[in-house]
Amino acid sequence: LCLTSTQLGSSGVALLADALGPGSPLQELVLQDNGLGSAGAKHVAALLGNGGAPLRSLNVWHNGLGDEGATVIAQALRENVTLEVLKLGFNDLSDDGADKLAEALETN
Repeated sequence: LCLTSTQLGSSGVALLADALGPGSPLQELVLQDNGLGSAGAKHVAALLGNGGAPLRSLNVWHNGLGDEGATVIAQALRENVTLEVLKLGFNDLSDDGADKLAEALETN
């Protein structure tokens, strides 16, 4: 499902996360350039966490997730067993946010 530049924002991704669950066949989700911010990252994390859609590929490029968003996504990645591709470029991450993601991916 490609939703690039659709101006979803955090409220739109919240609705999407509510609609998609373990029974969803969705394996690829592109949310690039939607202004999700750290609030939207929490809903993205819900999609990745236990009980979320069985995503294999997630693209959240250019969403201003920041370190706070990276942290909540990293926490969800620790329990995710299906994701194979994660695209996070241009999200204002510092070394701290990148380190948290790297640590989570080591256990994923």
